[in-house]
Amino acid sequence: MRVVVTEDKATIINLPGDIQDIAILMHAFVKYILNKHISDFFDYAYFKGKTDIEIVPDATNRKLLWGHYKAHESGEYILEIIEQQPYQIEPPLSANCIVMVPFQEKVIAKGNDLYFMKID
Repeated sequence: MRVVVTEDKATIINLPGDIQDIAILMHAFVKYILNKHISDFFDYAYFKGKTDIEIVPDATNRKLLWGHYKAHESGEYILEIIEQQPYQIEPPLSANCIVMVPFQEKVIAKGNDLYFMKID
């Protein structure tokens, strides 16, 4: 009788929750875990871009919105916010970034800077 023992180096990650929450976790943290040899990963994860529409933020919680970023000829990023629809698969599939909207009382005017994370 012969016994063979093998070692598997697979990483299993269980992420329960809404598809939007899972996508954010995958792009923000799981990518870091799987690429942990990059010591300064978070220094290159977030960028600033100008919004193309007026955004009404939540007064108590941050919003994470699906969007498209495009580089302007001046070198700045322009953020196009995708219409947010609950329980729809299209926004996460077509987005190339996640836009982070801070919590505050006043409306964020078109052309203001917001942070975003590339997911393409």
